[in-house]
Amino acid sequence: MAFCLFDGKPLAWGKIEFSGKNVYDKILDARLKTQVVLDIVEEAGGADIIAIESAVMVRSNDVAIKMAMVLGAIIGTLRSEDNEVASVAPITWQSYIGNKNYTRSDKNKMVELYPGRSRSWY
Repeated sequence: MAFCLFDGKPLAWGKIEFSGKNVYDKILDARLKTQVVLDIVEEAGGADIIAIESAVMVRSNDVAIKMAMVLGAIIGTLRSEDNEVASVAPITWQSYIGNKNYTRSDKNKMVELYPGRSRSWY
């Protein structure tokens, strides 16, 4: 989970890895670590809206179900009567911080700079 405390400009940000032997351990880890982020938000004066990255499409149904379970733990921890939770598509926030999708020209340049790589590498 990536996070950014934003008040007109980024104030604090980071990335949190969830760990555990199975999805249920990861759910617990997600809840506990997300609570720390919520504590940071509350110490900074709270928030009207807490935006989180929306779920992404995956090919595996099993992975999708497990991701949904962990995301549910995150949303359940963040949501309260004092704030709302909103989903933001990954490309939306990535574009906002200047990390936009590559254009066709950008992709062609990558192929020139690093020939012979797999399609997924590019």
